[in-house]
Amino acid sequence: MSLIQISIIVPVFNASKYILDCLKSIDEQTRKDFEVIIINDGSTDNSKLIIESYINTRVSSIPIKLISTTNKGVSSARNIGITESSGNYISFVDADDILDNNFLEILISNLTTHKASLIFCREIKFKTNEEIKITIKKKPNYIGIYEKSNLSWLKLFLFRKIKPGIWVFLIERKLITSHNLLFREGLHYSEDIEFIYYLLHYSSKTIFLDQFLYYYRVHNNSAMSKFNIRRLKVIDVYNELDKFFKSNNKNFYKSFHTFAHSRILWSITWQFAAASQNYNVFFDFIRTRRLKFLRNLIYPNLLIILSSFLLIISPFLYYIFIRFVFLVKKSRKFTYEQK
Repeated sequence: MSLIQISIIVPVFNASKYILDCLKSIDEQTRKDFEVIIINDGSTDNSKLIIESYINTRVSSIPIKLISTTNKGVSSARNIGITESSGNYISFVDADDILDNNFLEILISNLTTHKASLIFCREIKFKTNEEIKITIKKKPNYIGIYEKSNLSWLKLFLFRKIKPGIWVFLIERKLITSHNLLFREGLHYSEDIEFIYYLLHYSSKTIFLDQFLYYYRVHNNSAMSKFNIRRLKVIDVYNELDKFFKSNNKNFYKSFHTFAHSRILWSITWQFAAASQNYNVFFDFIRTRRLKFLRNLIYPNLLIILSSFLLIISPFLYYIFIRFVFLVKKSRKFTYEQK
């Protein structure tokens, strides 16, 4: 058996409908020197039984480990995976997603060729497996590979010119361990943002492979389709990042300090407007936060500038506008959760 070079960490919570597709796509990787660490995060469906059955009947000899815990959230599950992993490189895969057969082969080949510690690729969003085949035919298989400075990647991430989730990265293990990086536990939304900021900051070299190698399944009932006031906890993350960059990356700090808080508040606000039962609920939320949008008037994105201006001068018109947009699109439904 080949020495383990890569550890694939798969957090699982109530993914019984999709986990088999995910595990099969992992086993079908063209590169075989990896291990799979599955963390069953307190699933209440049949996920654990399905995984155990798959492990016992699979033909592949690739090492696979199932760890079951009480439900503590995806960040805790990923942290357990990091601790249990042994590979020189780490990949995080969501239990309802699918990997291209060449995902590991292509990423690690480019990572080592360019002597980088971090690489990420593009993703294809899909709802059914058939959509993957259709989308692949429409999009070019390979466009190029790009290397930039850490400062450039951080600014692109801040201004949302790039929007990678943690699942499209392949990470050199020592990048994580040498800086004691872990996912912040207790967050219910955007739990990987802080981790990615730290990766982009500490990486010795980061490259982007403009190729579609990861297939991200979209659900109408996903966490990002529901609004809960706990989503505001992500602002605490930005407060910590603000302090970190002030002390450790002064070149990036000015941009982050100027735009990060107002940008994330902008995102939270339109989601709240889309999910609120009525205008009064929305206005109670925005009443003390409206002036914070003044900084967005110089944000390098016309949509954010105009919508922030509208919110400042008339929260009611802003609310009507957001509700109208979602009524017309009907492609993404937000619901409001009290707890």
